[in-house]
Amino acid sequence: AGRSWVRMEINRRTLGKQVFAHPHLRKQLEQIVHPYVIRALKRFAKQHTGVIAMDIPLLLETGLKPLVDQTVVVYATRSQQIQRLLRRNHLSRREALLRIRSQWPLTRKRASADIVILNTRDKGFLRLQIKRFIELLKNRLT
Repeated sequence: AGRSWVRMEINRRTLGKQVFAHPHLRKQLEQIVHPYVIRALKRFAKQHTGVIAMDIPLLLETGLKPLVDQTVVVYATRSQQIQRLLRRNHLSRREALLRIRSQWPLTRKRASADIVILNTRDKGFLRLQIKRFIELLKNRLT
């Protein structure tokens, strides 16, 4: 008996190598994926009330800022971005740079953000930044 269903999985590592090395492929992928992602984000926002946090990597680049009330950019230096991609995603330096260069520079994102959280030091410092942000948010809501 044959399978009554097929499970297809995308090899994200291979796909990432291709789309970040070939911008025209990334554009094609974005044209396919982004409409679904945008619909899902809008549906999620409609189904929830209160404070909603969404991690949207290309929010600014794709013109989706009007979907949210506040934008937060978490900032790290270029060197830190590269090192974190090498460690977390097991990318080569070239692959890390291709990914970083496919997005707006962080200086541009910082200029467009309502809030900037510095992620340039240790995790304790990052936690402190997040606590300050939460307090600021609480004060704005009361």
